[in-house]
Amino acid sequence: MSLDDRMGERVARAMRPEVATLSPELPLEEAARTIIANRVSGMPVVDDAGTVVGVISLTDILTAVVSPASEADRETTFYDPVRLDKLVGSLLDKATGDGRRVADAMSERIVTVSQDAPLRRAAQLMAKHRVHRVLVTDDIGQLVGILSAMDIVEIVSES
Repeated sequence: MSLDDRMGERVARAMRPEVATLSPELPLEEAARTIIANRVSGMPVVDDAGTVVGVISLTDILTAVVSPASEADRETTFYDPVRLDKLVGSLLDKATGDGRRVADAMSERIVTVSQDAPLRRAAQLMAKHRVHRVLVTDDIGQLVGILSAMDIVEIVSES
C-alpha cells in the first residue's frame, strides 16, 4: 500500500478509543505522574460534566514549572535533552506542590478531527496548530478517541 493510500485511511483506524482524561483541578505533579503512567505525552482535560475544556502535555507542565523566557525556548525545550533534564529535575524538586493545578497549565486550544476524516487531514491539523495530538469526535461532536503523531507514524510504517 502506498503512502498516499495509507494517509487516505480513516482516522478511526489509527485512533486510540480509550481516552484517559484529567480534571482541571488536579495538581500538576499528579497530572505528570498520570500522563507518564499512561505512557502518553498529553491528555484531554474534562470538567465535571464530561466536557473537554483543554489539553495538557508534559511540555505544558514542565514549562509551567520553569517558564522558559521566550517563545523560541518553549518550542525547543522538549527536544533538547539537556533542557528537558533540567526541567524534569526542577519539577521533581517542586514535587511537594506549590498549589498549581492542571487548569493553570493546560491549553484551552482544542484541536479536533472527525473519526471519518482521512489521516492526511489529521496530520495537516497537527502541523497547522503545532500539536502532537488531536481529539477525535463523532458526528455530534462527542469525544470518541485521541490520535497522536506517533499513531500516524505507526500506520504509515506498516508494510
